[in-house]
Amino acid sequence: MTQPPAPAHLLRRTAGLVAAVAAAGLVVTATAAAPPAEASSSSAAGSKPTPAPTSTSKPKTTAKPKTTAKPKTTAKPKTTAKPKTTAKPKTTSTPKPTAKPKPTSIPKPTATPSPAVISAPAAGTTNPRPALGVQYHGMWSDQTPAVRAKVLDQLVANGSEWVRIDVSWAMIEPKHQQYDMQWGVPFVDTVLKEVEDRGLKAMVTFWLTPDWASYGKGERYAPRYPTAYGRAAGWAAKRWGHTVDAWEMWNEQNHPDFFTTADPVAYTKMLCSAYTEVKKADTSPVVYGGLQYNDAAFVKKTYTAGAKGCFDILATHPYSAPSDFSPSRDGGAPWGVTRVRDVRAVMVAQGDAAKPIWFTELGWSTGQIPNPQPWQRAVSEQTQADFLEETVALTRSSYPYVKGIIWFRERDRTGGNPYEDGYGLMRADLTPKPALARLKAVASS
Repeated sequence: MTQPPAPAHLLRRTAGLVAAVAAAGLVVTATAAAPPAEASSSSAAGSKPTPAPTSTSKPKTTAKPKTTAKPKTTAKPKTTAKPKTTAKPKTTSTPKPTAKPKPTSIPKPTATPSPAVISAPAAGTTNPRPALGVQYHGMWSDQTPAVRAKVLDQLVANGSEWVRIDVSWAMIEPKHQQYDMQWGVPFVDTVLKEVEDRGLKAMVTFWLTPDWASYGKGERYAPRYPTAYGRAAGWAAKRWGHTVDAWEMWNEQNHPDFFTTADPVAYTKMLCSAYTEVKKADTSPVVYGGLQYNDAAFVKKTYTAGAKGCFDILATHPYSAPSDFSPSRDGGAPWGVTRVRDVRAVMVAQGDAAKPIWFTELGWSTGQIPNPQPWQRAVSEQTQADFLEETVALTRSSYPYVKGIIWFRERDRTGGNPYEDGYGLMRADLTPKPALARLKAVASS
């Protein structure tokens, strides 16, 4: 059994976080044969094979017992990378990504009513509580059926309404228009059915490029043809649309740890292609992939590239920096909850004020390490619970356009860096931390 992959958000948080911490006045020490070309427009998906699971942000398992090391991040409040799995075990090594491929023109999506649009409450009324969910690594290799069942049962019993699951495109379509119906796709079937059976809503983060689509440049590289990504997302929506409640397109595409070139134009082409194809099969909202921190500049560039009309919800990952700051404390950089206002301002200026924002990753680690850097500061289990409650209250009172919060993550890991492993609402042995009970209290209030 392979080890789970390194958690996505954890890899990203070094350099950028160092900059954020510095801004806060703190001292920091420290080619393979080309596959058949995709048509430039999103056309037929060919025979209908099925996709397999993949992970998005933290330790993810997406395909068979094969794992690949996550790229070291140099941005957010976290420094160590967590083991991460991609798609099925490969027999040949993946060539290093080179110059980014030129994406094709953006397919213009047809107008579709957004099921995610929520109007602001009338004056004098109480803002509704945001939807609550938890990052669930049910597709990782260390998650046995018994563990998955216990984790999901605890999440349901303690107020979680959503789970965010990463599914790997590379895992489900390892060969051009040939889906892995032997292992990958059936595994996704199983995990999503377990979620559905418990009444939880599922947000799928769809990412990681197969070698044939990146031309051997790596899973975190944009596909040569954006329409290939859109076609695969549409195939997934056709198969799992009855179970999936939201489709998140990629994870932290504004950072090279997760999207090699961090190219807003390439991402926009992929997003628009995926939006068009998913909407042909499913009315569930399409989510603009969770940004590493509140990156208003990246959002503005994607609007310039044509992103308007290609998503229903925009997502960010507003981890605090320094990492022990409360959600209401502004460190002077775009990391924490309060700086969501910067992204909101761009959306309003672009005429998208009616579209909601979700935090699809957010959390605090309880894993203490000696002599931590500002982005490695853990909090006590009690403070983790307090910050969870404070985040919900703050978004409800000050940022009513934030309609959902996904906590990172369901349980602690072991065997790695204690700080990186300590974000769970449960301990590694699945006993609950105070934050899990606090989630229940907040959900029922």
